[in-house]
This record gives sequence, C-alpha cells and structure tokens, in this order.
Amino acid sequence: MPFLPPLADDSGETFLFPESASTFAENSDSLFWLITWISIVFFAIVVAAMGWFMWRYRHRPVETFSPETPNHNLPLELTWTIIPVLLVIVIFGFGFTGYLDQRTPPVDAYEVRLIAKKWNFLFVYPDANFKSSTLYVPVDRPVRLRMVSQDVLHSFWVPAFRAKWDIVPGRDSIIWFTATKPGEYLYECTEYCGKGHSDMIKEGGVVAVPVEEFEERLREERIKSLVDIGEDPLAGGEAIYKDAGCSACHTVTGVNLNCPTWKDLWGETRQFTDGTSAVADDDYIRESILQPDAHVVKGYQNVMPSYRGQLEEIEIMALTAYIRSVSEKGQAEFEKYLEDVSVEAEKITQGAE
Repeated sequence: MPFLPPLADDSGETFLFPESASTFAENSDSLFWLITWISIVFFAIVVAAMGWFMWRYRHRPVETFSPETPNHNLPLELTWTIIPVLLVIVIFGFGFTGYLDQRTPPVDAYEVRLIAKKWNFLFVYPDANFKSSTLYVPVDRPVRLRMVSQDVLHSFWVPAFRAKWDIVPGRDSIIWFTATKPGEYLYECTEYCGKGHSDMIKEGGVVAVPVEEFEERLREERIKSLVDIGEDPLAGGEAIYKDAGCSACHTVTGVNLNCPTWKDLWGETRQFTDGTSAVADDDYIRESILQPDAHVVKGYQNVMPSYRGQLEEIEIMALTAYIRSVSEKGQAEFEKYLEDVSVEAEKITQGAE
C-alpha cells in the first residue's frame, strides 16, 4: 500500500508512530494513513461546503426566494451513499486481510512461551532450556508467542512490531510476528491489571538479533544468568525476587500484603489453614515455590501460582538465599549455603558450555 506516512525518518519512526521493525508495521501504518487521508479530504470538503453555503445564503437587504424548493436529488443521494460504501469496503478489505494474516502463524515459526502474571512477563524458550524477562527473537524468522495468564487479564504489546494481543486467564492466546531488523525495542502491558500495572513495561525488553546468531545468543544469556548467580547468589536471588514477580505480593520489610512477608520468614514456625504447622526451612521454601497449595498459611488465601517449570533448582536455591538474608534465623550457616549455591551454579555452567 503506497500511503506513506509524512515526516518519517530512515527507521520508519514518525511524530505519531514509533520505529517500524516488523513485517506487520508497514501494512498497519499504511491502513492508518489511508483512513487519516480519507478523513482529511472529506473534512475539507465538508468545511468548504459549509463556508460556501454561509456565503451563498448570507443575509441580504432584499431577499429573493425561489417559489419552488427542491426536496429530492437522486444523483446527489447516490453519490453520498455509493462513495462512502465503496470506501468502507476498501478499508474493510485491507483490515480483514491484515487481521487474517496476523492470526495465522506459519507452521515453522519459532515458538516462545509467554507467562503473564502480576506484575511481569516471563519468556520461556523450551528448546534452549532458558527463561528471561527479555524477549529474544531472530530477525527475518517468524516467532510465535503462546501466551497464558496465571492471574488476571493482561495485554502484551510491542509498539515497534505493531503487535498486541490480550492474555485471558484460562485460555491460550497466540500472536506472531517477524522482526525485520536487529535492535532493542520496548514492550508493555496495555490492560490495567492492578496496582503494579505500570511496572509491566520494559525498555529494550525485546531484542532482535540476526538469525544466524540467535541460538548462540540464547546460550550465552543462559550461561550469563548462571554465572551471575554463581558469583553473587544473594544478588541473583534478589533479581529473581523482582523479575519473577515475587515482589508483587511478598515484601521484605515486614509488611504483610495479600501474602506473608519474607522478613524473618526462614526458621519460623508457620501455622497452616488445615491446622498443621511446619518450620520454614529450605525444603519448605522449595515446596512453597513448586507446590504453593500444599500448605496455605493461616489467615491467607491460596493465590500463589506454581513456579514448577519456570524456575530451575539453582534459581530456587538463590531465592532461598535471599530469603535467608532477610531473616534473622537464616544467618545460621548462611555463608556455607552461599558457597553451596555457587558450587552448584558452576557445575551447571560447565555443563551448559
């Protein structure tokens, strides 16, 4: 479609649109500008007609009226009916074909799982045994996102790709796109999902890399995440606490929100809704992460989703280290535990290289 947007630079960015970086962007933008120019032309026609009628039938000292006033004009009525109908059909045709294209991903598209929850997006790469809050995509290769929500309604949007779709709880949602040039692009949630909704935006959250470098980039990013945990398990645990969405419900300050605080959690005896109790040790924390409905703390509802398949064992250990660090009783043999995490991370890193 040749309806080029005005004031565009080499990247395709205009005063109305962000950079254009996917195969969908050109058609989407062109349709927008087609509708805009049609609106501008008809606006000008209507305003010009209004001005002419005001001048033609302005008040005059001596009024002269035609004895006959026309009340029907077939050619005029056909004109203002047929032309808009044809324009609507054209716009519908472009829009419908574009919609079908966006809803029909190629069978050979690279698939990434997107897990949405309050208040972050997590991208899982099954083929690479890797997960991240950053979406990595190959350039010039179709990518299919299979999206699920673990709590409320979210909506994933990449402005530069002109790709957006709602993520409804209890339903698999699919969106696909093909990045056209390397770079880093913003993504965000565009459906209000609670008090942390504004945190679900990330500059550079989508990284498009040349297709021949894609697999190697995923491997490097996974190794880097393991190395970071091994070098500083405490910092790694804190990063997981924020990136995995734990901070949305669990504080480390002693303030209880809709879930228990992590302040002084480790080593304390927890009372459960079924009348049983247990000491919050490493095994309890691991069970709570993988099977949160096994023991629900008294006074709270079971609102936490399972992280089984989302966090590796080394990440659970790093998260446990962070919980220990904010707990007075967790300081016992704390340094040794950090060493164990570092050793385990090094083993996994060596196996991944």
